[in-house]
Order: sequence, then C-alpha cells, then structure tokens
Amino acid sequence: FTRTNDALLALPEMVVALFLVAALGTGYPSLLLALTVTGWTPFARLARPPAYDVSARGFIEAARVLGCRPSFIVLRHILPHLAGPLLGQATLRFGQLLINGGALSYLGLGVQPPQSDWGSMLAAAQPYAVRSPLTILAPGLVIFTVALCVTLIGQRLAHMTSSRLVLAGADSRTAADV
Repeated sequence: FTRTNDALLALPEMVVALFLVAALGTGYPSLLLALTVTGWTPFARLARPPAYDVSARGFIEAARVLGCRPSFIVLRHILPHLAGPLLGQATLRFGQLLINGGALSYLGLGVQPPQSDWGSMLAAAQPYAVRSPLTILAPGLVIFTVALCVTLIGQRLAHMTSSRLVLAGADSRTAADV
C-alpha cells in the first residue's frame, strides 16, 4: 500500500490521468476514475501516521478486548480523529482536481457531448476567443472562482478545527493541573 502510494506520488498526476483516460476511453466514468486514482495519494500520506498513532492508544485496545469489530473501531474511534485534517486536505485538493478534470475535458479526453463541463466549454469557445472573448473568459473564471472559494472555505475550516484542537488541549491541561 505504501509503495503504491509512493510510486503514484513520484509520477506527475496529469500524466497518469492522461494514460488512464486514454486506456479506458473518453467519458465521465473514465474521467472520474482517472481523477480518483491520481487524487487519493495525498490523503493516504496524510492519514497514515495519525491513524497509527490513534490505533496504538489504550481506548482502541479496550474496544478490541470488548469484542468490537475492526470496521466499528475504524468508523467510531479512528476516523473522527482524522476528520479535520482530511476535510482540510479535501477542500484544498478540490481546486486541483477541478482544474485537472477541466484540462482533460479541454483536451477532449473527459466529458463528451451531449454532456458538458467547463473544460469542454473552454475548448468549444477557443475558435471564437478573438471575436467574443467572454465565451472563453466565462468558463475560465468560473473554474477559478469555484476553486478559489472552496480552497478558502477549506482553509477556514482547517483553521477552525486546529484552533478547537488547541483550545481543547489547553482545557485538558488546565484541568489536569488543578
């Protein structure tokens, strides 16, 4: 698992996505699969060390001794500790995946007509860019604006969760000191 993650991190995401879409054919399912295959690696890199730290704690061993299923332990005890960092990573990665998906559709390897997305709108508007620049500017600005807004929301959520963790840590320290 770790070696696969390292190998995918060593390769450029767009090259892997281009290869997968070319091998699987064009369309929304292959675009989604290509973005998923190239997009999970930062999440795994981020989640692995804290998951091992949490799984070594006493309450996880207590849950095992009580006979809890591993899936219950992961969902109830480990994932809540990873939710903040993974949510922040998801919102920060959203913009990059949106741009990658748009780029693949712009190249004609993503969503095919009659379906539409912003990348294919950019490609369709390219011949008219000189006469009517708004046709190419509108989808480009929408991609930029959506990516920026989701990234800013993600930064705010990450800041809020990190300040809550700091405050919770400060409260537990003052309670232990008393």
